Amino acid sequence: MYKSALLFSLIEKNLILIIQFISSIMLARLLSPEDFGVFAIITTFIFLAEAIQQVGIPNYILKEKELDTNKLSSAFALMLILGVLMAITLFLLADSLANFYDIPSLHNLAILMSVLLLISPYSVIERSLFRKHLNFKLIAKIDVFSTLLGSSISVYLAYKNVGVTSLALGLISQYIAAAILFYAASNQKVSLFSFSKNKVFEIFSFTYPLVGSSIVGQLGNSLPNLFIGKAYSQASLGQYARAEGTSNLFGSIFIQGIRPAVAPIFSKLNHENKGATEPLSKITNILCTLGWPIYFLVAFFSEEIVMLIYGAQWGFASNLVMWFCVSQSFLLLTAFYTDIMEGLGMSMPLLKVQLNNQIIKLISIIIAYFYQSDFIYFVATFLVIFAISRLVYMTAVSRMYFNYGWLELSKAIVSPIISTLLFTGPILLLMYQSNNMGGSSLAIITSLLTGLTGYLIYVLKFNHIFKDQINIILKR
Repeated sequence: MYKSALLFSLIEKNLILIIQFISSIMLARLLSPEDFGVFAIITTFIFLAEAIQQVGIPNYILKEKELDTNKLSSAFALMLILGVLMAITLFLLADSLANFYDIPSLHNLAILMSVLLLISPYSVIERSLFRKHLNFKLIAKIDVFSTLLGSSISVYLAYKNVGVTSLALGLISQYIAAAILFYAASNQKVSLFSFSKNKVFEIFSFTYPLVGSSIVGQLGNSLPNLFIGKAYSQASLGQYARAEGTSNLFGSIFIQGIRPAVAPIFSKLNHENKGATEPLSKITNILCTLGWPIYFLVAFFSEEIVMLIYGAQWGFASNLVMWFCVSQSFLLLTAFYTDIMEGLGMSMPLLKVQLNNQIIKLISIIIAYFYQSDFIYFVATFLVIFAISRLVYMTAVSRMYFNYGWLELSKAIVSPIISTLLFTGPILLLMYQSNNMGGSSLAIITSLLTGLTGYLIYVLKFNHIFKDQINIILKR
């Protein structure tokens, strides 16, 4: 059951990544870095408002053992009320946002995007129910279709010179499609006529500790965008977002594909009184075995990848991609710790951890800005400081709550380190011999094939955790 959930979650995310990859290639040639920078700013505020609106309800549905129509409708009513309040707030702040960032188009864009807050309650409840029951097959179908629809609309409107608004209308279309399909597929229909005021307050009393965690987490994710958009320029933010998206495009194949299933799986393991140490070691081993070689390749060929996929106007982003890959390689080691805490119902510890992580991020940004005014060096310094600091802190957290510290982590990554060295060794040797990043195409291809051969032999022969999981998948 767990492996099936992980498999469908992985399939869904990879299909979505393919759709986003293809659409991003087209959009990168139809829109400017400034357009993407403006969109990054407004989506930052939208996602922060959504974190407040959801008020921990997805986690409530995940943890609640018995859910009837009254409870679900009350949760829906709470989300809709908060959505209306957040939409009104964004409407009132639209002019101030435009003035603060000195971007007039932000005003109308903020008003348009506030519609998302009125749509999302219609899909969040049903999606959370399907997630609770590990029905990731249905989630995959709906998410893939809605993403394809939204991406297609964005590309078409961008082609028609609608500008940054094409991104907004595409996202709104995606939300509407998902809401309709999730509501139609659900066996437990929510309704404003079935909610109870007492239940609304009861749900809020359960979820309010999680609100802080969601807000802090989303605010932390948004800090770089908010800071860069103000301290540098919307074009710089657009290049930053493109570099982040490029590194995530490859790394997310594994992380985002697995993430939706982590919390419900560990929640069920907890109900069955099973420990987290062994599955955590397996996840870490597999993530690093797959992720580290990919991040190396993306970093090594960052300029070629960016120029080939997005075009010359995004060349500056290639300077940032390498540092995102370095940062993401560290973050892989603790990628799912907060998801596991969510699944185990650790609401207050999770809030504390999220808050401390964002403090670490804020301090990293401040240090990087004051010591490195150049944008490239600022990004590099910030990403490296944050990644290392977070690794140290999260390992201490996992030692405290999961009994999974440096020793357990070290054992889990021995095989990934060896396999990554085998993969990267030939290309690094070629770099050393040629004394530059070049070399003939034949030499580079030969080095890559040699490294890949060594990697596959070791992984399939000696990495027993990885080999066992491959055998399980093949038997299925």
